Amino acid sequence: MQSLIRDFTRNEIMEGKMGEEEREDDDDIEANHGQISRFRGIIPGGNEMEMAKLLEEAAHYIVSLQIQVEALSCLAQELCQF
Repeated sequence: MQSLIRDFTRNEIMEGKMGEEEREDDDDIEANHGQISRFRGIIPGGNEMEMAKLLEEAAHYIVSLQIQVEALSCLAQELCQF
């Protein structure tokens, strides 16, 4: 009888822990969805893309931004020399 009570209590504890883990997983998923939504908003046309295409476009977008920064830096240096 005592072993039955112990097993029952152990199962309840495990179910409670699993419930907490599931809630944490749900919170993580919601947080990730929020981050992905913000990320999609940064990339031009990102809201219409699948994740693989979004990541590819993000890489191209970063390179494009780096080139623009370099070009503007060169232009600013030339303008400041006058």
